[in-house]
Amino acid sequence: MLRNLTAFVALFFILAAVACGGDDDSNSSSPSAGDSPAASSDDTNNDATPAADDSDDTETPPAASGGGVGVVEANGQTFDVREVRRCEPFFEGEDNLDLQALASDGVILFVVINTPLGSADQLLSHELSIQGSALGSGGQVGAFSGTGNSTQGGTWLNDDGSELSGAPFTLAGDRISGSMAVTDARGGPDSLDVTFDIPIPSEIIDC
Repeated sequence: MLRNLTAFVALFFILAAVACGGDDDSNSSSPSAGDSPAASSDDTNNDATPAADDSDDTETPPAASGGGVGVVEANGQTFDVREVRRCEPFFEGEDNLDLQALASDGVILFVVINTPLGSADQLLSHELSIQGSALGSGGQVGAFSGTGNSTQGGTWLNDDGSELSGAPFTLAGDRISGSMAVTDARGGPDSLDVTFDIPIPSEIIDC
């Protein structure tokens, strides 16, 4: 009896030892160094934002030709005005104006408003002259001029007495614009259709 009890106890400890030694501890072991941890969803969503595109899809409109302060057109040719001089007028009075516009290609435009009789109510004259080698032919400097005359509010007439549709020049603030057909100042058969838009300087100088 004692022998059987001793054998039973010994068998019990042997089974207990086997059970303890066979425990699977793989669940508590750390992953091997070669295993890479799975990337989290946050890592894929937090990629660096692509650099902004510095290119500008909006086209910049081209600057005005020459960047001048005004413009003169003569028979389809365009000349940029780079400077305007306001000269002392020949006649006294605030209605009088004498401008010299220096344009590209050596072209010079003269814009004159005169009151020869001392008052615009008696006589008002708009004179336009233009000269420059770009306007001439045969290597000569072209020179052209024209005049429109009227009493204030009356009919405008050109040099040969033909009626004009209105005043050749228009003043708006510190600018003056206009158009006129001018003829060869030397008596030649050529003529030019001239239009212009230029500023009026505030300073009057001795030209």
